[in-house]
Amino acid sequence: MATLNSVKRDAAIKHLQSEADFATAICKSLKDGQIITTNIYAELKSRVQQLWTLSLPPQIIRPIDFDHIGTSIWNHATNLIRATGSSDGVVQDGQDSVARSCVLLRAYAYLLLDLATETVSSDSQHLRLFKIGLKTARYCLAHGSPEIAMHLLEKCSIYATRFEDAQPAVNFADDGASDRRNEVNDLATELWLLRMLHSCKVMRPDLAEHFFAKVSASLSTSATLSYMAAEICYDASRSITKHGRSRDGSRWLERAFSLLDSDCIADLDRDTEDLRISVAVALVGVLLEDSDADSINRARQATDSLSSKYRLGDRLTVLRMHLTIALKQGDEDAIHHILHRAVSVTLLTDITFDIILRLIYGARKAHVQACLSSLDQLIQNRLLPDLTTAMETDELHTWLEKAAVTYTSVCTATAFTSVGEPVAMLTGLFDAIVHATQSPVSAKATHTIQTLIWNASSKSTGEDTKSWLQLLRHPLFDSAGVVNKARIGRKAINTALDCHDLDSARAAYFQMPETARDESATRYLAFKLALSMNDRQMARDCLDILMKQSSKDPKYLYACVLEAQTSNNRAMAVAAFQRLIVQPPQGVHLPALLRCTARLHIGELDQPNTPPDKVMHELLRVFDIAADNVKSFRQPGDDQYRAEMQWWSKNTYNLALRLCSEVHPEYVVRLARICARFLSGLPKDDGKVHQDDILDRRRICHFLAATALTVLGRSYDDGTEQSLQYYTEIRKEVQAYTARELAKPENQSDPSTSARTLELYKFDLEAILKLQQWDTLKSALERCLQLDNIDRWDTLVDIVLIIHERASALKAPSSSTTDIPALLSKIINEVWRQDREVTKLARWIRVTFRIISTGGEDDGGLSLKLVDQAIRMAKTRQNRQTGRERYPEEELQWLATTTFNRAVDLLAQDERKEAEGWVNGALELARYADDGGLLHKHLTRNRDEAMKRLGMRGGA
Repeated sequence: MATLNSVKRDAAIKHLQSEADFATAICKSLKDGQIITTNIYAELKSRVQQLWTLSLPPQIIRPIDFDHIGTSIWNHATNLIRATGSSDGVVQDGQDSVARSCVLLRAYAYLLLDLATETVSSDSQHLRLFKIGLKTARYCLAHGSPEIAMHLLEKCSIYATRFEDAQPAVNFADDGASDRRNEVNDLATELWLLRMLHSCKVMRPDLAEHFFAKVSASLSTSATLSYMAAEICYDASRSITKHGRSRDGSRWLERAFSLLDSDCIADLDRDTEDLRISVAVALVGVLLEDSDADSINRARQATDSLSSKYRLGDRLTVLRMHLTIALKQGDEDAIHHILHRAVSVTLLTDITFDIILRLIYGARKAHVQACLSSLDQLIQNRLLPDLTTAMETDELHTWLEKAAVTYTSVCTATAFTSVGEPVAMLTGLFDAIVHATQSPVSAKATHTIQTLIWNASSKSTGEDTKSWLQLLRHPLFDSAGVVNKARIGRKAINTALDCHDLDSARAAYFQMPETARDESATRYLAFKLALSMNDRQMARDCLDILMKQSSKDPKYLYACVLEAQTSNNRAMAVAAFQRLIVQPPQGVHLPALLRCTARLHIGELDQPNTPPDKVMHELLRVFDIAADNVKSFRQPGDDQYRAEMQWWSKNTYNLALRLCSEVHPEYVVRLARICARFLSGLPKDDGKVHQDDILDRRRICHFLAATALTVLGRSYDDGTEQSLQYYTEIRKEVQAYTARELAKPENQSDPSTSARTLELYKFDLEAILKLQQWDTLKSALERCLQLDNIDRWDTLVDIVLIIHERASALKAPSSSTTDIPALLSKIINEVWRQDREVTKLARWIRVTFRIISTGGEDDGGLSLKLVDQAIRMAKTRQNRQTGRERYPEEELQWLATTTFNRAVDLLAQDERKEAEGWVNGALELARYADDGGLLHKHLTRNRDEAMKRLGMRGGA
């Protein structure tokens, strides 16, 4: 047993030494101003948890003065709290928040003091530790550490029990025993109050009610305890309300309010007043959430109590509560009285001034007149008088501008019976400010107020808009920038023109700064005014300035042209066009004017619900003029010529691509041909890549033209003059496309180019068919045979077959169609290589076979090659398990039988060697028939019989 006690004693000494070392290190670190890092924080937390349950053998000597070191740590933590204002810091670079660190530091300091006090029997030391424990527990509860607070409160409960014991271990001296006992009782009461707060923090309202019941009777005797209880009840309500239990929170608020309303606490300091107001604010807020009559009446009673009993009615926070209740009840008289009271009695600071403005602005929907009159009172009675005295400061000017902005915001957002009413009110206010200050408001305030008035003017029309715009030009806003003055002046001109008030429009124009008058937007409005007033000189001046500025911003020049077009003043419209196109002003050449006009029309194409065909006629007329005047593009120099040609070619090309499916095909043809003209005129010194791009675009232009011409040609009956004319034009586009200067090497051909070439060749074949130009058919077919890198060969079959049928019916020269079988054979091979539909291929093989057979000539054994191709197809597709389509049975049997009959005919002509290939082809093809070998057996028997008759069996 002695050995066991010795081991425990050694372990306790070792533990105490460890705590002493750690405490000394913490104290030194705090003294040096170091912040608690994350690692130290974790170590500190671990040691606090261990010390809660530490049990030491009696008579253990402390290695250091734990009382001194604990007191030092406590004081350092207190200084840290005061330095940081008791606010949580942000965790950065491994550092923990200040408040959370101080929670552990104070708890650790308390535990060190507790270690020092365990060997001391002094009642004063125990009482001191009791106080420190309660203070630490309250700090922990305030900063989100209810677990540590609970441990501290349990420790404090031990002291409370010790002092309340009938035979206490600590005997009080006779002197001051009563005061000491009262002090202990107060500490015990504080203990139960903190237990109550802890119960609320951990959402145990039943325990909270129990602890409050233990101390409620003793609170009325002490103002300090009553204040403390009220403060703790207020904290308890906040904790409960955070968990969504506002009704339970209101009960604690009522208790706090009742405690503060007791007689013993009436004459405490300013902190009590602040707490009383805070509790009232929270209570009124909770009560008004219910919106029932009883809750509103109770809220009114609470606020009235502050005003009548405690003379706090003029405090701004109390007035705000009165206003909230009045707004809830819709009491306009009360709203008016409260707002004017707040304006009259409040000492103005930055904070109170902003609060007053928010109060007034918040009441605008309930009682706008009270809101406006209060703002007027604030400006006229509180702010402007001080501007004429020595009290004038920058702060005062800032307040005045804020109030003026708020007044303007309310006026412009309120629906009055007429616009004249708010305009008159604002004019009177602005006049008063200018009279008092003798200067305009700042640029920032000017911008804000003018924006509000500008927005209001945007919601009105006619004369009302003119009134708002007149207000925008008040002397109060002389600090406005030239840009804003220009915008206001232009809107004034525009509004006057809409109202047909030409004199006002002219006056507004000449009131603008000179630099603003020469802006393009202003000159455009002046041009409109000149058209309305038939002032030709003014119109010419505007056009001269706009032409000079057209390189930077041409849209207003276009607008003037459009305005001249739509104007009822025909003479002015004609003069504008003559000046713009026939006689351009000095410094501006025809291409620029044409560009401006073209841009105008292109802009019309971008407008919604605008039929493009309506615009295309005029736009193409401009393009035609430009194309006919290309020589004039060279006058400024090569660089300008290149830029002009690039602009015209780019825009015509983009429009052709964009509108090819939207406008009439006639316009597409004209646009594509004009584009080709511009492209052909581009300089050829920009490198090979650039030239290749130009050639590609020229080919695409010819392709688009041919496509549109094909649509036009198909829209008329065959043989009509219009149809034949369009097909003739198609052939011209094909010839241009295939010209040597546009030729593209085969190795540079891409799939898209090849696809366009194929389509164009199909159009050419269609044109040859419609025009019956059989003498050119052979060369067209040869071009098709030379095509490569084509994906849709199958699209060429129908037109080729139709041409063969029509040529045969019209008895066209046989030499023109000799390449049709070869072309069909190539199509079949290319389509089969792409693994297309075998049924379609089989049909094409049959048709081609018949064409060759009926033609009487077999160029190079093409028929037999078709049979070989069919054999390969049938062999490839013979396996059903692949899931792929087999060679059609009817087609296979027809081709095998026809091939065999061809062999029989050759045998009959004694062409035995040639017949052998046909016989073998027929038998090989029959091998893949889906008839169980019947066709192959039948043809073999027939072959044997034919050989026997001819005496050739042995050779076979």
